Amino acid sequence: MERIVLEGSIPSPANPPKGCPFHTRCAKCMAQCKEVTPEQKEIEPGHYVVCHLYD
Repeated sequence: MERIVLEGSIPSPANPPKGCPFHTRCAKCMAQCKEVTPEQKEIEPGHYVVCHLYD
């Protein structure tokens, strides 16, 4: 398995960022990630994602 090292800043749990709570550490962050919180989607039976890449 390939190890992924996350970069960027860890958001404050007391003052989370607008939009996706993970966008400050995501390598594939898009403009909408910084403004709109993604909704949970089932992409396969029993497998869910919360990401704009799956819109």
